[in-house]
Amino acid sequence: MAYGQTGTGKTYTLGRLGDEDTSARGIMVRAMEDILANISPETDSISVSFLQLYMEYIQDLLNPANDNISIVEDQKTGDVSLPGATVWEIRDQQSFMQLLRLGEAHRIAANTKLNTESSRSHALLMVHVKKSVVDRDEFSLDAQNRSIGNLRPPMLRKGKLIVVDLAGSERIHKSGSEGHMLEEAKSINLSLSALGKCINALAENSPHVPVRDSKLTRLLKDSFGGTSRTSLVITIGPSPRHRAETSSTIMFGQRAMKVENMLKIKEEFDYKSLAKRLEMEIDKLMAENERQQKVYENEIERIRLEAQKRVAEAERNYVEALEEEKTKCQMDYMESIKKLEEKWTINQQKHAEVVGFGTIISFSCGNFLSFLTRQ
Repeated sequence: MAYGQTGTGKTYTLGRLGDEDTSARGIMVRAMEDILANISPETDSISVSFLQLYMEYIQDLLNPANDNISIVEDQKTGDVSLPGATVWEIRDQQSFMQLLRLGEAHRIAANTKLNTESSRSHALLMVHVKKSVVDRDEFSLDAQNRSIGNLRPPMLRKGKLIVVDLAGSERIHKSGSEGHMLEEAKSINLSLSALGKCINALAENSPHVPVRDSKLTRLLKDSFGGTSRTSLVITIGPSPRHRAETSSTIMFGQRAMKVENMLKIKEEFDYKSLAKRLEMEIDKLMAENERQQKVYENEIERIRLEAQKRVAEAERNYVEALEEEKTKCQMDYMESIKKLEEKWTINQQKHAEVVGFGTIISFSCGNFLSFLTRQ
């Protein structure tokens, strides 16, 4: 968070892109470079929202039509969120730079006596990081080594970085603000005053911290009074004409240094990642099952075709054997008939011979009897 009088370099320190000179890059660009260098794109994610608090209205710098975003506080954890804000997934530094250019183009600024481009709103860059802390060996989805029932959800570590470029505090008689700019200056000073009251209460360990006096303090509730690590950049000008503002800014920083936060790591089970992995494993098992089913069906078809082939071959062999046996039986039958006919012929010849011999004998006997009778 950058705090100080208008025109002392808060936006320069935080939001400078450094297109021409990389050494002049601001904290926003450098912070994103550091985050991108320490995540894994396969398992981790970065999402960004860029907002401005103008006249107590939270406006979306990435979608100007979204100009009245509500603040939601988790009753259990106290975390502050803006569910209506535009969220962009960041994959590389180039896409982040494009978002910063888009947001800065929509930020409200004006020309005053103290600053030719005086920011008339508080800008808030919110970066949400989700980093998986899965032990790849422990949570391997190798079906041969682990079963689905033994899987546990991996751990997800969540972090939120908020970079706040506060609008500069200003004395009306010095800035020359009038008309609508005067109302802007009043709103800025009121929100900065509310922030100062909260810092004082936290530094003195007061039981009541007036975070609801301003939307700015509500937005920063879990930053300066929660479980975060907070860095405050104090900017001052060298002119002795602004000695009072410089002294007030330094005193604000001194009070803020007395605030003690209880830093905690926020981890939770990544059920979405587990569900996605289980879906992948189920798809893999279903594909394997379909493959095995296809192999089984192909094997059944092969066995059926082979059985049909064997049956057809057996039927063919049976017909051939039956035909051979039939032919053999016919030949045996014809041979038997032939033999019987030959025997019949022989028997007929013998019969004829026997009949002829009997006739001869009868004739001889008749002649012999007649001879005896005559004698």
